[in-house]
Parts: sequence; C-alpha cells; structure tokens
Amino acid sequence: MTVNLLPSAAALTVALLKSDADLSAITGGRVGTKLNQTLPAIRVQRIGGTPDGYDGTDAPSMQVECWAADEGTADLLVRTLIAVLPTFRHRAVTGGQLVTYDLTSGPFWAPDDPSLSNSARYIITVTLLTTS
Repeated sequence: MTVNLLPSAAALTVALLKSDADLSAITGGRVGTKLNQTLPAIRVQRIGGTPDGYDGTDAPSMQVECWAADEGTADLLVRTLIAVLPTFRHRAVTGGQLVTYDLTSGPFWAPDDPSLSNSARYIITVTLLTTS
C-alpha cells in the first residue's frame, strides 16, 4: 500500500519564504523552524490547523516570527513579508504547493524577554491551504 503524504507545512513555508528575493535581501536566507542566532531572521512554526484526508489538502495555522536586532528592521521585515504573501498563491516548491492563505492575526509586537536578549520581534499568524 502506498500512502499519499501531505507536505510538511513548516518545510513548505520555509521554502517559500527563502525563495523570495525581497525577504532574502533582509534575512540573508536565515529562515527556518529554529531561530538563527544571526539576525535578522525568520522563524516558522506550525501552531494548529487540520488536514483533510479526503481531498488531500491541509489547512495549517502557522506562526511566523520576524526577528531583528532593532525594532525598525523587525518592522521592515514583517511589512515585507506581508507584502510578498500574495505572490506565494498557487506556487509550488519542492514537497508541495501553497494554494492560498489567510492572514489571521498580526502583525503584533512581541519583543524578547529583556532578561534573555534585546532582540526585536513581530509576529503574524497565517492559515494556509496546501496540497501535494
């Protein structure tokens, strides 16, 4: 028996974000599921959502964190991210395709705990519709 796996929502999101020249100009390609210590960077996490086993789609909720050493750069990064999201519709990358998305919250300001670092962070959440 061969199963048809849905794409990894995190891997698909990371690949899409890394493929954008405007985001890469700011992050230097530092996009992943773990925060790169060199900032600016983007961290992506699946925080919910539900797959549809009948039609081969997934609707993951993704948290996308835009980190930088200062608030101005974090703000530029999150605004650039929001501006390029529409270009990802119906885009296929290795492992799957993003059909569409819905920006569900943000951007909101969430700086790191000052006892940990002075890093700046804005967060958005998006619900994706993906397929293999």
